[in-house]
Amino acid sequence: ALRIADIFRAKVLDTTIDSFIFELTGASSKIDKFVDLMRPLGLVELSRTGVLSITRGAEVF
Repeated sequence: ALRIADIFRAKVLDTTIDSFIFELTGASSKIDKFVDLMRPLGLVELSRTGVLSITRGAEVF
């Protein structure tokens, strides 16, 4: 996951033993490709928005 994030220049906002939170900006096609590559690795949640607030850590609701 970190290699893919690095290739796409995604910013790592949080990391735990079980999860990552990335910030990625850019064209829709770039984000679509990132999502396509992350899904097989267990992508659980995605938010396409402007300013937002998220909790940190591995707990999934």
